[in-house]
Amino acid sequence: MSSWIGWLIAGVISLIGGVFTLFNPIFASQLLMIATGVMFVISGLLTLLSALKNPKDGTQLMGLIVGLVVAILGLFLMYNPLASVVSLAVIIAILLIATGIGRIVWGIKSQGQTRFVLIIAGVLSLLLSVMIFADFPVSAVSVLGIFVGVEFIVNGVSLIVIALLSKKIGNALNPSKR
Repeated sequence: MSSWIGWLIAGVISLIGGVFTLFNPIFASQLLMIATGVMFVISGLLTLLSALKNPKDGTQLMGLIVGLVVAILGLFLMYNPLASVVSLAVIIAILLIATGIGRIVWGIKSQGQTRFVLIIAGVLSLLLSVMIFADFPVSAVSVLGIFVGVEFIVNGVSLIVIALLSKKIGNALNPSKR
């Protein structure tokens, strides 16, 4: 199989996944929290195991504490995906407010073309945070799924373009495959 076909298949799968995610953002958000929880549990258990196997050099207690906290956090994410998504959305909204204000202030203090871009970026960050809080908690539950869906679509389109360009370049370099 040509390498461009692999890129094309990956792009189509990502594109389909993105569209599915945008049509089911709440489900996608919760599924993402469950998957993250599973990874946290595994990471926490491996950290605990590593701490138990390491010699008692003063780091064992910290390893046990960190491993236990990460594993418990993972269980919370797995068994409370809705609350996890809402909590994450609140954190994202607060970060958007902080970065929005920071960009606006930076833009006001800047000169030249960057001024306009920074102010617009700051206003957009503030608008995104308002959108999250405007229809809270419904928007909070959807926001992560929407972000992931958009990312999957952008990724899918990018991979498809890369595949088609790779095929075109490959054919141009090897005339016998035309």
